[in-house]
Amino acid sequence: MADRPRQGSLPKVFAAVAHANGAASKNGGSESNGDHRQPPPTATRAHPGGFLDAFRYRDYRLLWVGSLFFSLGIWLQMVTLGWVVYDLTASSSRLGQILGIGAIPMLLLVPVSGVVVDRLNRRVVLVATQLAMAVFSFGLAIALVTDSVQLWHLFGFVLLTGICQVFFMPVQQILMFGVVPREKFPNAVGLMMLSFNITRLLPLAAGYIIAWVGPEGNFFIQGAAVIGVAVTALLLKFPPRPSVAREPVLRNLAAGARYAVRTPLVRVMLFLGIVPPLLLIPAFMGLMPVFAKDVIHTGPTGLGLLLSSMGVGGICGALFTASLGRFERRGLLLLGAMVAFSLLIFAFSFSRSMAMALPILVVTGFCEMVAMSTTQALLQLCVADAMRARVISISNMGMGLIPLGILGAGIGAEHLGAPQMVAICAATALGMTVLVAVLVPDVRRLSLSQLTGGKGGVHAPEGSALSASAQSSKGPARV
Repeated sequence: MADRPRQGSLPKVFAAVAHANGAASKNGGSESNGDHRQPPPTATRAHPGGFLDAFRYRDYRLLWVGSLFFSLGIWLQMVTLGWVVYDLTASSSRLGQILGIGAIPMLLLVPVSGVVVDRLNRRVVLVATQLAMAVFSFGLAIALVTDSVQLWHLFGFVLLTGICQVFFMPVQQILMFGVVPREKFPNAVGLMMLSFNITRLLPLAAGYIIAWVGPEGNFFIQGAAVIGVAVTALLLKFPPRPSVAREPVLRNLAAGARYAVRTPLVRVMLFLGIVPPLLLIPAFMGLMPVFAKDVIHTGPTGLGLLLSSMGVGGICGALFTASLGRFERRGLLLLGAMVAFSLLIFAFSFSRSMAMALPILVVTGFCEMVAMSTTQALLQLCVADAMRARVISISNMGMGLIPLGILGAGIGAEHLGAPQMVAICAATALGMTVLVAVLVPDVRRLSLSQLTGGKGGVHAPEGSALSASAQSSKGPARV
């Protein structure tokens, strides 16, 4: 017998969400503080749809280019900073400490970033954060050129750039939902992940730049890249946003937290979203310099090749996700990708040569992107418009766990060894994913049509207030 959602579970939720978002759209709302108001996004010309569907929308193209520049800067920073720290200290625990300090702004400021984004001019937030990051990148590059860099400079750089990212990320994610129609959003997420993965090929080039001219060259490039993000932000036409009650900040925060906790589907998506940044990404990203130098016995170019191999797989994963179209079983796809991601990281822990590590990392990159893009798409599709900024900010707290995970992985690697620590992280992630698959069968049954209103058109939305909505709903509404 085919799987069917339990009565009173997801169906009522989606119906209630459609009703809630329909009411919100009647109330309307405008982008204040000088942002442009515009009608729903329209394609430049009629088209039946396809793999590059989201690119038919001008503002999405601008947002995609900005994401490409931002990802370029972030990847250069991650590769180069890790090498600089480990080269200066030869300590995996010190590497974890410096990269781990990035968790401070993520965990402390991310909860309020959604409220701030709801209140401030989003264009100003985008431009200001990127120009500030450019200043920090150029400053560190100059310190490296003059051979005056000290450890406190690296701590400060990670902390300050982390603050900028905290306020940049929710704006970018919210804008992506506003510049394409709802039914095109999964395709838009897949293509956005493509921009992220194209730049993951750059660690190879970053390794050569470190070998040829030193790490300062990469930080100069990062500064120029984030200036490119600011330029695209100036060209964007910002979509309208729903009006949000100007309550005290703490009350807004509490409302967002209650919504996330009381909405079953949102709650589960947030839980699954923290598994990769807490366990899997730190296992290979944070400890990759240690693997490159002490386990595989290669240099900066080898490190770049290892990281770039994941980029190759990530590009394939992003292309695969963007091409899924109306594929229904998105919940099953998410769980399968998470299980495969965990198993591949476990297999990587046994790598002792480039020949063994590279093919594993290519497939790992594929599964990572399928899992992350599916999680992001499902989360945004099931969140009510008025709560989107706050829920996205909570979701971004998961990314704040990457530095914390790197800190723990670095300390564990110091005592147990890098391969052993990677295996432990992967096994833990696998156990958490299987637990969700067994205990929350609604995730396995989750389909795209439940979130987008079926094949007949665009569903109003988003959200679910799952448990709260289910209680207030008298039954499935017609969509």
